[in-house]
Amino acid sequence: MVKTVNPYIYVSTVVRGAEDRDMTGFFYKVDWRERKVIAQTPVPRTCGPVFGSRGGSRGGRGLSFCDDLLYAATFDKLLVYDPEFRLQKSLMNPLAFGHHEIQVDGGGIWCCSTLIDAILRLDRNGCCVDCVFLSEERSLMDAGARYVPRDRNRNYLAEATSDTDSALFEEQFHLNTVTLQPGGELHAFACATGDLLQIRPEVRVLATLPQLISGHNVQFVGDRLFANNTRARCFEIYERDDLSNPSKRLRIDDGAGASNQFATSGWIRGMCWLDENVLIVGSSPAQLIAIDVRCGRVLDRLILVDDVSHAVHGLCSAPN
Repeated sequence: MVKTVNPYIYVSTVVRGAEDRDMTGFFYKVDWRERKVIAQTPVPRTCGPVFGSRGGSRGGRGLSFCDDLLYAATFDKLLVYDPEFRLQKSLMNPLAFGHHEIQVDGGGIWCCSTLIDAILRLDRNGCCVDCVFLSEERSLMDAGARYVPRDRNRNYLAEATSDTDSALFEEQFHLNTVTLQPGGELHAFACATGDLLQIRPEVRVLATLPQLISGHNVQFVGDRLFANNTRARCFEIYERDDLSNPSKRLRIDDGAGASNQFATSGWIRGMCWLDENVLIVGSSPAQLIAIDVRCGRVLDRLILVDDVSHAVHGLCSAPN
């Protein structure tokens, strides 16, 4: 559990359906103490075309703060900024694209290469130093996945030019979360199948959670599982010994029915700690929601953009 207070919240957003290559989302820096945005910058354009009827190749993705630097993912890049959004470095790798969440530590950058069902570890220069291609893993084939070999020398990134590429690359899992646990285990969540996976030290299915299909930021925090149950517009906490029924369920948005991906309210995504008891999640229209995890209660909301097409994607907190 996080024990330090991190008053600054970094946010990435996607402008759903945007056609302007130069305006597909933003990175924000928020001072939570003042409840205001203190810096923002547009997400740089992708190398290829803008595609997709919703997010597609648009906007910002996962964020991680390490060694006084912000690591910010886009569809095809990992951007490294200082705390004032001065760009320090831009990293690309032909096997790393369709980024979702990332996690950075002293050894490198864990990232989801979502369109080819891969979890990659890149060094600080963008070179791949470890990789797991889930469609090649025997433990997952035994659980019913298709075997899809991946060519390590193929430039998949150059081929990603339209929404149909998901079928072209035979994506099965739609990996959207990667988390390094305190004991050293690496976990990932496959939102297309509802599988919570251990990636390292070995690949295995930890749990299958059909109620969290299309969920985001599904991860263990100690003996509890935290999840943005996105389609249900709910933030949920499960106990490790009962992953079928949430011990706390907090509805974030009052819209009726399942939240829709196509620019409607309540698309819950992103998760970071403000302090050891307060969690921040994001939604659309682009806003930040502070939750007291002890009682499962919304403490506060901060609207960044009052436009439902602007959706939060990634969040991280930092001391500066």
